[in-house]
Amino acid sequence: IDNLFVDDYLPRLTPNTISCRSELKLALIEIQKQGVAYEDEEAVAGVWAVASCIFDRDGYTVAAISIVAPTERLGEKNYSNWDDLVKTAAIEISMKLGFRSTV
Repeated sequence: IDNLFVDDYLPRLTPNTISCRSELKLALIEIQKQGVAYEDEEAVAGVWAVASCIFDRDGYTVAAISIVAPTERLGEKNYSNWDDLVKTAAIEISMKLGFRSTV
């Protein structure tokens, strides 16, 4: 991250964009712990998404899988199971690529 962004300030695309390196570093730690990343109108207003990494046999990230939805259609419904759907799909694809979890 430090090599990608010289300044602590990151360009803001929407009011929800992470706008400093330290905040981004904390978010990346949380993403790694949870195994999923969220896009809550951070890059594009009106877009929400959840994504998970797909790994090759050597454990390198080679792709990602996500569910993306317009926020206007989400409403007040509970989408907490989407995390599990995305993680499960990513693990299944990763295993087909030869990945074996060490957890």
